[in-house]
Amino acid sequence: MHIVSSNPQTPPAVDQAYWAHTLDVAAHVAGIKLARKMLTTAPVDSIYPVRARDGQGYGREGGGVVAGRGCE
Repeated sequence: MHIVSSNPQTPPAVDQAYWAHTLDVAAHVAGIKLARKMLTTAPVDSIYPVRARDGQGYGREGGGVVAGRGCE
């Protein structure tokens, strides 16, 4: 958080520094992998949409990060 003006009505600049370190990205990817594993394991897999199981609608075209592929 940084003061950007002498005017007390001006809000400070806030930079949360998301993903500023490579470990931040690795932790995020690991969390997504865990969530996908949990969503494809019984009994949760019976109530969650099929697209979470087959990877449809996730990731990028052409070999991006898709459920079960690209994060190994």
